[in-house]
Amino acid sequence: MVQTTGQAVPKPLSLPPSGVSDRLPAWSPDGRSIAFSRRDGGNECQILIAAANGGGERQVGACNGLDDLGFDWTPDGRGLVFGSMSDNGGTTGIRILDIASGRWRALEYGFDGRYLDTEPRYSPDGEWIAFVRNPQFGDLWRVPAAGGRAEQLTFHSSEMRGWDWLPDGSGLVFSRRLDAGTRLFRLDLGSRQIQKFSVEDAQSPNIAAHSPTMAFVRRRPGFDIYRIGPRESSRSKAWGAETLFASTGRDTHPSIAPDGRQLVFASDRSGHFHLWWGDVERPESLRLIDGLHPDAQRMPEWSPDSQRLLSIGIDHQGRHGLFEVVAASGQVERLPVPLADPNQGLYLPDAGRILVGASGEDGRIGLYLFDRTHLPWRQLAYLPDVAQAKVDVRRRRVLFTRFSGDGLWSADLGLAPISVRKVVDGVPRRWLYRNWSVAADGAIEYLDQAVGCRSRLRRLGESATAASEYCLHPSLLSSVVGFSSDPRAEVVYVSMAAYDGTDIGLIRLGASLTPRKAASSGN
Repeated sequence: MVQTTGQAVPKPLSLPPSGVSDRLPAWSPDGRSIAFSRRDGGNECQILIAAANGGGERQVGACNGLDDLGFDWTPDGRGLVFGSMSDNGGTTGIRILDIASGRWRALEYGFDGRYLDTEPRYSPDGEWIAFVRNPQFGDLWRVPAAGGRAEQLTFHSSEMRGWDWLPDGSGLVFSRRLDAGTRLFRLDLGSRQIQKFSVEDAQSPNIAAHSPTMAFVRRRPGFDIYRIGPRESSRSKAWGAETLFASTGRDTHPSIAPDGRQLVFASDRSGHFHLWWGDVERPESLRLIDGLHPDAQRMPEWSPDSQRLLSIGIDHQGRHGLFEVVAASGQVERLPVPLADPNQGLYLPDAGRILVGASGEDGRIGLYLFDRTHLPWRQLAYLPDVAQAKVDVRRRRVLFTRFSGDGLWSADLGLAPISVRKVVDGVPRRWLYRNWSVAADGAIEYLDQAVGCRSRLRRLGESATAASEYCLHPSLLSSVVGFSSDPRAEVVYVSMAAYDGTDIGLIRLGASLTPRKAASSGN
């Protein structure tokens, strides 16, 4: 669609066949053409170019429909620059597609397949390519357009939600997840100073090439926590959804305790992002856990006895770290983790031991095993390349995903390297590395999307069968921060967007940062 900056009805430019969708439009440098992707909800994906006034579609390349694609034009308009894509079981780095010949050329910058480098864009002078490395838990980087050493520009390790160059190339504007919403930031490349915009819930910035005007998406969804389980009917088994602890805020990160009764989740219903505790059978039991602002990237994790939980966050003194919460009293304690920037904490059946996720010496996220019975804590083991981990108490193993590849791995509770093996191939995808959980019977459940179903639950691995797919909701989109499975029953707790609240906004950079609404995209 093309939307004018006035209050006009958007004009459709493409007419995709039934069952496919056209996405990621990118204007050519001369403004005459638009490149976009067309995908069918499965593996099939095409890169097409059409005239900016509609019509004349032609295919110039192929892509993987399961990837979270990102691309843009080269400055001369003769090619397209792409980020990481899956290819023959591996991962590509930044590549350039020559439109005339259809040939691909890899950018030489030391890419080794361990990361996801997405959303590449040339600087206005054509000298640099900036990109996002690991968008779900990553930062902005740049590399010389001719190739060379990649340089890290930001150090947030957060969920990135789009970015663009300033017209003069002096800096970047980017969006990242912050608490329950998203915010825009401006990075000055000279001073490396970062300025936060006053606009809330803004993402996907796009700046005009010859004017200090920025369009962006303003998304203000309302997320509710749903308890979803099978309901028997006279004809078949269907899945029914029940809203828990409803509010007008955004409720995410639902984590059910092993006892199946206590639920902890994150919400901004009080005006600030906090943890909340409640008994799922008693709505009146809901209460705020004070003293901790949880990190938006990670789920709270329960102890096997359902008495305590671990959460990454910031306390009232502004100290970031791993915190332990006593469920009954709500007491909060910052744990003496001997790591600079922990990002996950997990209990083990042995109460004297604890698992902590953090960046290793090689810069990659890994998992540490500590003996917490002594001060300082004593490190017992380290497992590199761990994006998200969960403890499967029943089978006495640690399950985890990786940024370096799709799939699911396992290790023993001691993280012995010899015990590491791949248990599911291909999924979870690295783009959805947090969207899985361990079910009551030990099976792995995975949340993604399909054609006609925006929130689909699948059972993975040996327990998967043809009947192991369920559409939790055809139209409500689930949160990507994770969900939890009831350890006692065939029930899942999921955060889904009850309404989307998405608009397009405009800002004139350097002037007032109060946006004006350009259009509403509906749901």
